[in-house]
Formats: sequence, structure tokens, C-alpha cells
Amino acid sequence: TTTPDAGLVPSAASDGGLVSSGNGFVPSTASDGSPVSSGTPDGFVPATASDGGLVSSDMPDGFVPATASDGGLVSSVTPDGFVPLATGGPRDPAPPVDIAALPGARALPLAGAYVIYTSGSTGRPKGVVGTHGGLSNLFAHHHRDLIEPARRAAGRDRLRALHAASFSFDGSWDPMLWLLAGHELHVVDEATMTDPAALLVYLAAEGIDYLDVTPTYLEELVHHGFLDGEGHRPGAITVGGEAAPAPLWDRLSSLPGTMAHDLYGPTECTVDAYGWHGGTPERPEPWAAPVANIRAYVLDAQLLPVPVGVSGELYLAGAGLARGYLGRPGPTAERFTADPFGPPGGRMYRTGDLARRRADGTLVFLGRADDQVKLRGFRIELGEIEAVLRAHPGVSQAAVVVREDTPGARRLVAYTVTAPTPATAPTLATAPTLATPTPATPTPATPTPATP
Repeated sequence: TTTPDAGLVPSAASDGGLVSSGNGFVPSTASDGSPVSSGTPDGFVPATASDGGLVSSDMPDGFVPATASDGGLVSSVTPDGFVPLATGGPRDPAPPVDIAALPGARALPLAGAYVIYTSGSTGRPKGVVGTHGGLSNLFAHHHRDLIEPARRAAGRDRLRALHAASFSFDGSWDPMLWLLAGHELHVVDEATMTDPAALLVYLAAEGIDYLDVTPTYLEELVHHGFLDGEGHRPGAITVGGEAAPAPLWDRLSSLPGTMAHDLYGPTECTVDAYGWHGGTPERPEPWAAPVANIRAYVLDAQLLPVPVGVSGELYLAGAGLARGYLGRPGPTAERFTADPFGPPGGRMYRTGDLARRRADGTLVFLGRADDQVKLRGFRIELGEIEAVLRAHPGVSQAAVVVREDTPGARRLVAYTVTAPTPATAPTLATAPTLATPTPATPTPATPTPATP
């Protein structure tokens, strides 16, 4: 493929690339699709990033310097727009991977492998530093439970996996793991990725064996005839990034000849932390469990485990935890706390997701403990958008909600209470303060007399 994203795959994930050589990268766009940098050529990350973790130096044009204020970034900007990084369940777990013992490997398990920027409740995106150890653990799990079962079912040594996600989205690692396992990775261009009909044509023409999309996008594909009739259907389909509606999952997991996976995981726990899996020829009954070497706790406000069937907040611990937020020790300490159930010095991540545990040990998710939402795979803080709206001189109050007026078509809607403004004040439609990145831009803004 000729898409520019295709060049990122060998640079980041292939043998001899940044990650396999012990380095890491920062995508040139944030996880919401907006550029990390503004006005810098080639999409390089500027030295004055909003998280405060990058400091300026004698690098030309203020690009990322050789060191950062948290000590986590070393080396210099690479020609491909990356920033190298270097720093010194109910099922049987996968064997741990000794990264240092791998041929040619030079990374320690806790060394930074990548930084993914996520939405922040204060309007400042947080850079999550994922580790080489977390990626290796994720690969070991997926290779055992997703990739190898699909290969054996297909009866071929090389399968074709499709990459249809932005590389600034942590879920983009899932299809890249198939490349690391020796399979063929197809990186589609943006025009194909955003056109469900065109993507279906590509799936059939190339005989794609593995597809990974959000539930929202899968519903768009279904609307265009995917899963119907005798057309081509990948042997393995994964959904993730947001909750899958029960009817969609029931249909997907009951398809004959297709292995279905529904993966959940915050960016702070290396892409995936928990999964629901349909039956396979080798394991006919559906099952659900954490990713190997990940522990899932459902706790009350005193950090005590709640009984079966009782709602609590989900905490994650184990090999997948990120190092924290780049240059943000305060938010890191708030969300990554001591793990009282693990080994000495262990940490756990407070997800903010509510869940309860069934009698068989599997999890049922119940929503959020705060006002964060997921829309088309993106984490969005509603309070962040409301703060941007209230900063406008013509707005005195604002409220943002997710509405689904048409089944399957969820969107952000902003309600505002107007305030007296000078005639020269910008309107809501033209105010530069509303330049929040899509899909976090609510449309339309609906004036109301007052908010509740």
C-alpha cells in the first residue's frame, strides 16, 4: 500500500525497528486523531509539549531534545517523526517472556516502548508511557489465544491481517502483533479506512483473515452487508475500543467458521486487559478472562474486594501496566496506586470503570464511575469539553451528553446557556476556543434557558 502509515509499521514494529531495537516512539498525532504538534514539519513532536514532560534544548526549531524533565526520553528525533525512548486470572498464565534473552534485544521490561496521548479531564492530554515488557506480554497472550488458533483453523502458515486504525490509537498494536508473528499485514489508506463499502471490497479482494475494528465501525460494515450471505468473511474478527452492543456480539460470536473476540483495555494497561471470546474448533464454549499475567480486581471505596454480584470499581495489575503519564507525577500517583494484593512494590491502575463479577468469575461491565465516555473508540472527558465551552464569552453554562437519536448513531451534543456579549464577540460556530479535536467536538451546540 502507498499510505504513509504503512511506513510506520516497519519503522516501529519490524525486526530491527525502533521497538525491537529497544527504543520506542511517539505517534505524530494524538489518540483523538489531532496532531500532537502544530506547525512543525513532518509531524515531529515539539519540545514544548503540553504535558510539560519535554523540555527545549539546542535542537533546531524546538523539536524534542535528547533528554526530558522526567528523564524518560533520550536520544534524538528520528527521520520518521518518532521520538526514541530508552530507560534504564481464572486461566493458567502464559509463560513470562524474558526480553533480555531474546536475540539482539537491548530493552529492559520497564523501558518505554511508546507514548500514546489520551484525553485529560483538565484539558491537557496525558501521555501514557507503555513498556516493552507490556508489549511482550500482550504478544505472548495474543499469539497463544488469538493468532495460533486462527492459523490452525485456516490450515495455512501465513494469514492476512488488516490494519485499519490510526497509529496514534493504542489499539493499533493488536494487528501489528500479527506481523510480529510472521503474518502478512495490510495497512489501508485513510480513504479506504473511512469508507465501509470500500473496506468491504478490500477485504474480499485481498482475502483478509483477521479484522480488528470498533463495534461502531462493525455496525457500519453490517449496514453495508458484512456478515450477510456468502460474501468473504475473515476467519477471526476482533472488536474493541468501546462496549459492544449485546445483539452485535451475539451475532458475531455465533457466526460459523469465524472466531470472535471482544477486547477491553485502557491505554494504561498495554492495549488489552480483558477479553470475551466466542467458541473455536478447539474450544467450542465461549469464555472470558483477563489477558495472561493481568489481574483484575473489583473493589469498593476502601479498596476491599466486593462480593460476587456486587458493583465495584475495576482495578488492573500485572505485566501490562504502563509506567505512568509522561512528565505528570501527580496524575500518575493518583491513578497508579500500590497493589495490596500483589507482590511487594507492585502497582495497580484505577480504571474508573464499574463492574461486577459473576459466579463463574467473569466480569460484567456497568459503565463509568465518572463522566468519561467512549465514542467510536476514543476516550472523551465530557467535563473537558464543557470547560472549553464555558471559556467562550457568550456562554455562561454548558452541559455535554452523548445522544443516540438514531439507533447505532451515537454523537456528542452540547447544551449551552448564553451570556450577554459584546457585538464583536465570536459566535459559538467560529470561536477559536472551540477547536477541540474531533470526535470530541460536539455538534450542534444547542442554546437553552438554563442547565439542570
